[in-house]
Amino acid sequence: MATNFIDRRSFVEGLARFGVATTVFPTVLYAMAEQHKDITKTMIADAAAVAYFDRIGRWPDVVFVPTGVWNAATAPGVQRDSDPLLFDLARTYRVAEVSDQTGFTVLVRR
Repeated sequence: MATNFIDRRSFVEGLARFGVATTVFPTVLYAMAEQHKDITKTMIADAAAVAYFDRIGRWPDVVFVPTGVWNAATAPGVQRDSDPLLFDLARTYRVAEVSDQTGFTVLVRR
């Protein structure tokens, strides 16, 4: 059995002090942190975005993602929990346009 970097219960209790233990946020953040054995600002932002979209039950109609980030996250063999937000975007959206000029990929809802 793999040893967790931190006990899940302690992790959720710590987040409860900030009032976020009852959302999807701790589950998503813990999954990312457990895999990487670290928590970064990007992980926190991604977990917060997934929790927000899950809570309101609505995703935006159009999303702009840096093309390099999009290509790296959707390449064959990339595991889903490496970036849950981008994988949820890939599941929910389709590529409408890739702009070499701006460096962004435009995604629209499926």
